[in-house]
Amino acid sequence: MLFLLVYTCSYGQSGTEKEIIYISYGINEHEKKEKLETKNTIRFIIQSESFLHKREEHATTQITYSNIKDSLISTDKAREKAFSYLARFAKKWQEKAATEEEKEILGYIRNPPVLYYNDYFETIYVFEKTNEKEGILYEVIWESFIE
Repeated sequence: MLFLLVYTCSYGQSGTEKEIIYISYGINEHEKKEKLETKNTIRFIIQSESFLHKREEHATTQITYSNIKDSLISTDKAREKAFSYLARFAKKWQEKAATEEEKEILGYIRNPPVLYYNDYFETIYVFEKTNEKEGILYEVIWESFIE
């Protein structure tokens, strides 16, 4: 099972909040997982999702496992949060929309044809447990997308 930890962060001038999420890797023994490393990247495959860490562009941080353990949520919940973000954004936009054409665009905001999860979160991290007490946070790009 894939889990996420969410902290709320404010985003931009629009006032629409984006969150930082922490995805656990390798904690649940029954989850399908794979870690592929090259000189420049680490790719985490968790269940059917793919997360890419670029060593020269993305941050890594050592962290205590107990600090995030109790706040983890599922990927289904993270997807719900992405759609919730879209709904809040569309509502704010609708309140400001003056013309029918602008209001018509709202259908695309609420039901996007293809948008990436990274568009809905401030930052995405994969947490890999290194021992019973610690782990490493890898800043990543969530390569899966909403269709």
